[in-house]
This record gives sequence, structure tokens and C-alpha cells, in this order.
Amino acid sequence: MSTPHEHTPIPPPTAAPSPARRSPARIILQLLGFTLSMLVLAWCVRTAFGNPAIADKLPRLLDTPPALLAALLACSFATIALGGLTFWAVLRPAAILPASPLPANARLQGPLHFLSVNSVCSLLAYLPFKLGLLVRILIHVNLDRLPLLTVGGWFAATAAILAMPLAAPLLATALRPTLDALWLAVTLAGIAASALLGWLLARALVTAIDHPASALGRLGPVALLRRPAGAKLALGLRLLASPRTILVGLALRLADLAVHAARFFVAGQIALAAGIAPAGLTVEQSALAAATYFTLQLLSPTGIAGLREGGTIGLLQLFPGWMAEGPFAAVVLVVTAGEAAANTLAGAAGALHLRLTTRRAADAPAPEAPR
Repeated sequence: MSTPHEHTPIPPPTAAPSPARRSPARIILQLLGFTLSMLVLAWCVRTAFGNPAIADKLPRLLDTPPALLAALLACSFATIALGGLTFWAVLRPAAILPASPLPANARLQGPLHFLSVNSVCSLLAYLPFKLGLLVRILIHVNLDRLPLLTVGGWFAATAAILAMPLAAPLLATALRPTLDALWLAVTLAGIAASALLGWLLARALVTAIDHPASALGRLGPVALLRRPAGAKLALGLRLLASPRTILVGLALRLADLAVHAARFFVAGQIALAAGIAPAGLTVEQSALAAATYFTLQLLSPTGIAGLREGGTIGLLQLFPGWMAEGPFAAVVLVVTAGEAAANTLAGAAGALHLRLTTRRAADAPAPEAPR
């Protein structure tokens, strides 16, 4: 459904706000973190293929059935698409909110734009300095004409929805190490509780913002959110106060986690077909591996690769009866390889689409002056 903003002529983009200058210490820490991540990734490769019994079977990966390769790439492309759609779905109601802080010239584009942005930023996420996040901000501020604080509120709301399904599997695992129906029930109950808590908290804060005379509304931090700058940042709370936003965003996030789990399952089958692993991953093991992999990716302070792979391999070895370290390391690396291939192709296509979009915006005729 289009919004009035989609048909508003766009003035030529101006320079986005320049990011804060990084101190030499922070630059050094980022580079050290990135180096450490690459060393961990090298350890993963050595763990997977340092064993001669596994290394001898490495060429068999080239003979992987095409159906498995296609499934691996399809899962990787799907995670890119679902991530972009999540950002789009969370922001979409902003144009119709009663207290929307969007400027008149904001450009709320369709889902293809957000897929392109997510494709480019997913590729850049391998690099240090959170370059993918920085480019995402610059695109939405400079090309989509969204205020920086509005982008911050929107990203905070999206991050909250992304995080809602992640704690529940870890809690369920702590309470029930066996992956069975009870584990699944605890996980689903935890996700529902996280979503309800997030909605109730956001609704309470929005009510306080709109009612200055209330006890909560008189608090200093809440009062700041009524000022022009704070109102832009409070967009995130208003988005989370909508049950529809949480339900749609959470549905997309759960679908994304399901695709992540399917990708681990397929990678396990690839390792099994190559003779690297004596058995593939079960559905339950695939789900836990996907949740661990994705959580560590979100927590990575530098590029996403390295620490998430090493952490996933090391943490899941603590489970009794888990796949041996060497074969499981190979499964994790197959997942990462499929992701890298999909991110490269999608990132190139997304960059081309954004380039064409930028040209069309710059060539659009300027709005006529009112008579």
C-alpha cells in the first residue's frame, strides 16, 4: 500500500550528517578485533580440515548434489530478503501514526528498496567499524530523507524485535538441555512473553509521553521525548506500541530463524554426502545452532565473521552427544560459505538498484512553486 510520501518529488540529496570522528584508540581496537576474528576463523578452518581423515574428503564437496547447493543458496538469499522486509515492515506504519515525526519530503519506498539496502549492508557487515550499519544509516538519511534521530528510533525498534526470539531458546536450553517437545514449548512461551513485555513497556512509555500530567509523564527522560528532537527518537516506541508492528516483525523474524535452521540442516546434509560427518544435524540441533550463530553475529563488535563461527562451534560442543568438533566445524563453514556467496551476488545487485534509484531521484523535476 503506497503512502502519500511515495509520490512526493524528491529534491537532490544533500550530504548526510558526518559521523563522529573515531579516536585512534577505537580504530586500533576495531582493527585488533577484526584481526582476532580472522584468527578465530582460521582456527575454524584448521579444526574442520586439519584432520587428514576430513581433509581427504574435502574434494567431495565439489560433487555436492545440485539440489543441496541450490537449497543452501536459497536459504541464504531468503535470510537477506527477510531481513530487509523486517526493516520495511517496522517502518511502514510510521506515515500514518498520529504523532509521526516524518518530514513532508521523506521518501517511504517499497520493499524492493529495503531489500537492496539490506543486501548491500549484509555484504559490508563482514568488514570492521560496523561499516554495514553506517552505510545503512547514510542511505536512509541521505537518499530517503529521514532525520537521523528518526532512523535511530526506527533501528532501535527493529533491534528490539530482532532480539525478542533470541533469549528464549537459550533460556529453554538452560532449563531443558534435551531438545524435545518441552524445550520447544518453553521456547515459544518465552518468545510470546518477550513480545508481550516489549509491547506493554512501549505502550506505557507512549502513554506517558502523550500525557505530561501523569506520574510517569513528569519524569525527566520522558519529558525529553516530547521535545522536537526527542519526538523523532520516540518514533521507535510508537512503532513498538502497535501490536501489528510487533506481530508482523516477529513473524518475519521467526521465519528468518526457521530459514537459518534450514540452512544448518542443509549444510549438515552436504557434510554427510561428502563423508565429512557420520550423520547430519537433526531439526532440533539445526534450530539451536542457528539461534547460537545468529545471536553471536548480533553481538560481534567488529565484522560478523570469525567470532560467531568459533563461538558456535565451541559452545555447542558443551552439549552431550553433539556432533564431533571437526565435522561440525565443517558444517558451520559450509553455512558461512553459502552466506558469503549469496551476500556477494545480492550485494552487487542491491548496489546497482540503489545506484539507479539515486539517479532517478536526482533527475526528478523539482516541485512547482505554489502560486
